[in-house]
Amino acid sequence: MDSSDFTLAHQFADEDVRLDETTNDRIGLAEAYGALGHIFEKTQQYDKALHYQNLALNLYEVAKDSLGLAIVHDNIGSIYEDLANYKKAKYHFEIAYQYNISKHNLIVAIINLNNLGDVHRKQKNFLAALKYTSKAYQFADEIHNDYQKRSAMRDLSKVYFALNQLDTAFHYLEESYEMTVDIFGEQTAEEVGKMKTIFEVAQKEERIARLQNEQRQERLLFIILAVAVLIFLVFGGSLYYQTIQKSKKQQKIMEIQAELSRSELENIRLNEQNLKKELENKKLLEKHLEQKLELKNKSLTTNTLQLIQKNEFLQMIRKQLNGLKKTEDKKTKQQVKRIIQAIDLKYNLEDDWAEFEHVFEQVHADFFGILQEAHPDLTPSEIRLCALIKLNLPSRNVATIMGISTNSLRMARYRLKKKLNLEKHTNLFSYLSTLVSP
Repeated sequence: MDSSDFTLAHQFADEDVRLDETTNDRIGLAEAYGALGHIFEKTQQYDKALHYQNLALNLYEVAKDSLGLAIVHDNIGSIYEDLANYKKAKYHFEIAYQYNISKHNLIVAIINLNNLGDVHRKQKNFLAALKYTSKAYQFADEIHNDYQKRSAMRDLSKVYFALNQLDTAFHYLEESYEMTVDIFGEQTAEEVGKMKTIFEVAQKEERIARLQNEQRQERLLFIILAVAVLIFLVFGGSLYYQTIQKSKKQQKIMEIQAELSRSELENIRLNEQNLKKELENKKLLEKHLEQKLELKNKSLTTNTLQLIQKNEFLQMIRKQLNGLKKTEDKKTKQQVKRIIQAIDLKYNLEDDWAEFEHVFEQVHADFFGILQEAHPDLTPSEIRLCALIKLNLPSRNVATIMGISTNSLRMARYRLKKKLNLEKHTNLFSYLSTLVSP
């Protein structure tokens, strides 16, 4: 909105204050102060806004006008929210809510609840925000107020997004967007109907007033025509002038509010688009991470299978060489023995294990570090056994990789369980899975 519009609204509000002070109309004066405070808030002159809202608050307190007090407390809460003073904002929103509930003014009470939820969300108190906004949604649904229901759904989408519940956030966002289209289509028709009704009522009231004035003039004419005409002209002229001035002021305020509503709707649309983009980017990032983890898992599986195949091949050769040891030729026996020793040595080559551990750590980050921190007395062989158990490999494959028999593996698992201080019925795989997250 142009600054000239706010200036004109300010002039109308000042004129209203002057008229209400002249007629000693406290409620009218409080309304005028509230309007001035609202204008200063929209132009970000918060000190002046608070000044006039507090003047309105004092007048409403003297008049004991609960609905007026609710409006002013809500306005003050809105100012403190703009100033990021969320503690005071919550205080005034809560008072406004209590006044409106006591007067069964549910529509405005729903606005208060949405404001409370919004303040809690800005303070990252997401559960409290969810409580107030859900209550606002429930009330709006009960009284079938689609406008406030849409507002509550939009705020629920923001809260669930902050709680990382993306599906629920997107659901409320889509629902609010669909309801926005429906509301403003119906609202236009309703406003036309209201304006037509107001116009017809005004015409009827004008006719009634005209007839009444004519009858009054006729009666007064019999008493004293001159005095009656003078009184009528003075009173009627003053009343007409005040009515015209107030009508112009009301019309301008309505135009300002309509412009603010259009600006707010545009901001809502832009925020909803940004929220959709953020949701889509997050889903793409999650998909990328899943693909990256899948590749690492495939690499670990490939590395493990290669290690198993190599050791199975070595076991087959060692088995065949053990058969050759039965020969009577001492020289052949010695050569076979040296080859078997070389094969046994190959089982424990650090290069193979280093490559395996490197790939393993990419999938199960910090596994070895956390395991050694929890159990610092484990040997390198026991640590490798823990890694193979965490992969949930069959016992035959674990024995092959470690170059031992299944019986030896059974004993190694038994000793490892005792060293980890686990009870007899505790499963090693289950324990290692809970010790560190995959």
